[in-house]
Amino acid sequence: MLKGLQAIFGLIGGMVCPIALAVLGYFTIFQGLDWIYLVIVFGIYLVCVALVVLAFPKDGRYAAYCEMMGGGFGWVWMLSIIATIWFVISALFMDGSWWEVGYSFLVGGLCKGWTRSFMEAQREQDIENVVSEFSQVMENLDWLLAFHDVGKLPYPKETILNSIVSAYKLTADENMKEVLKSGLLALSHFQENIGESPVRGAVDVTQINIDELSPEEYLAMNEGIDEEKYGHLSQQADKEYQGYIELL
Repeated sequence: MLKGLQAIFGLIGGMVCPIALAVLGYFTIFQGLDWIYLVIVFGIYLVCVALVVLAFPKDGRYAAYCEMMGGGFGWVWMLSIIATIWFVISALFMDGSWWEVGYSFLVGGLCKGWTRSFMEAQREQDIENVVSEFSQVMENLDWLLAFHDVGKLPYPKETILNSIVSAYKLTADENMKEVLKSGLLALSHFQENIGESPVRGAVDVTQINIDELSPEEYLAMNEGIDEEKYGHLSQQADKEYQGYIELL
């Protein structure tokens, strides 16, 4: 409960404070407002950032931080557009200052760049999380010799596909690209209407000692073997995989 309130307060404050800083910056520069108010709000902003970082678990802190920072700077960017239009009108028709136009334009431009940077960082973090969770599923299931139901995937199949493709395009490491291609091959081995038990074409004899195998264990290993269905799924998976490769 306390962590939740801490996160909510931090996120709200973290999004409002950049707007307050931009407004107070204007009044400090052009209206002679005491700069101490700017320092106070900046201090509150740092506290809000710390609250968000400490409220979320380690694996979610960076995403929450990016969301807060991008949201706050995004609002300043959008509001600066309105402010710039007003200052231009004021400068043209009401004896306003062009320095005010420059201030609004500069703040808006900086916040636009920061917003895009944080949004891109958050997107890359989301991609990394999806690929990482799918890789764990790959490690736990014998996907190379069997077909599994899409229900065993940690995310919708389309989401995983888009994340792997995006990760492939973001990296320059050739070894990582090959690993990601393996991920696409594994993804093609997750199909609809498989059910809880995987579909196999044969028993993987390299992983067993036939001499020590009991009749019960042999029957259990043969469960799910369906050569005809496996062949049909293999053709479907090959076609899918080729379509995935074309996206790279």
